[in-house]
Amino acid sequence: MQRRSHHPPHMSANHAELADKIIERVLHHAGNDGWGADALAHAISDLACDENLAHVLFPDVPKSLLIWASGYGDSVMVEWLQDNKPEKITATIFTGLMFRYRHFEPHRAALRRAAAALTDPAHVISAGELTWATADKLWRAAGDDANDFNHYTKRILLSGIIAATLPVYLHDASENLTETENFLRHRLDDVKIINQLKAKIFGNKKNA
Repeated sequence: MQRRSHHPPHMSANHAELADKIIERVLHHAGNDGWGADALAHAISDLACDENLAHVLFPDVPKSLLIWASGYGDSVMVEWLQDNKPEKITATIFTGLMFRYRHFEPHRAALRRAAAALTDPAHVISAGELTWATADKLWRAAGDDANDFNHYTKRILLSGIIAATLPVYLHDASENLTETENFLRHRLDDVKIINQLKAKIFGNKKNA
């Protein structure tokens, strides 16, 4: 099995693959059961896997489930971009996010429950870290691996866009997620305007 970017290096490939399969089943159940013990129990039953091992992989629910699910989504998105990456950076970010939204559209009820769980004060820090990780993966997939000051400003801006777009996506009743698509496009256009102004002020001609 090919290891994915969200697989911890200390975890065996077999255990990482099982964790992915568990999350895939949890996504099917979490819309009704939430991201707690019930969804995990149903996933274990679906897969007929070792219950003790599953609880070792996900010891602290819902937190461990939510963290793995977000990393799983990041990997699915980045893997798709490897074969479908547009030339321009903004287009890469846009198409990557829209692919992710459409790929997980059948599980939007589960994602709504996840978003609600992450508003709990106990998980607020994790929610911010997960959004930052998604933004970082997108920038890197787009070819940006700089470690200068712009590294952080770019990720802060994109984290804000992802956070603002999520509730639109979760409640989008338009055909083919047109409302989400338009909202995300406008938000990314706003950032392009900001970068153009920065370029004029600071003389930075790089494509941000």
